[in-house]
Amino acid sequence: MTKNQENLTKSRDTHQVEDKPKRRQFSPEYKKKILTELEQTQGKRGAVGEILRREGLYATQVATWKSELEDGIAGLWSKKRGPKPNTEAALRKKIEKLEKRNAMLERRLGNAETIIDFQKKLASMVGIEIPEKDMPRSEDD
Repeated sequence: MTKNQENLTKSRDTHQVEDKPKRRQFSPEYKKKILTELEQTQGKRGAVGEILRREGLYATQVATWKSELEDGIAGLWSKKRGPKPNTEAALRKKIEKLEKRNAMLERRLGNAETIIDFQKKLASMVGIEIPEKDMPRSEDD
């Protein structure tokens, strides 16, 4: 086996290709770091290309970042991609759930008040006196 074939075999073994390439996502901090680094190297011959090669970036990407920063839409960098959460629907769902719970609790309270009234009537028929302080009070009383 020649040296070329050995090197080719080694490189195949060490580098694995993923089935589906992943999209690179850059944080706002990373973008600012790169832009400041590029500004500092302004005037040095070949420095910008060196940074872009080192980071695996394209000049158009960096130009887009720079124009976004200059236009004042740097706040967009921190926003997440994808559909926005529908807070109105979530609130409507929560209100509906609370209304159902409130209706259930009102039914239970009505049942409890009916039972208490029945116990009072039964106690008065039998002749048992219930002191006022022991009786639970409802908001209507």
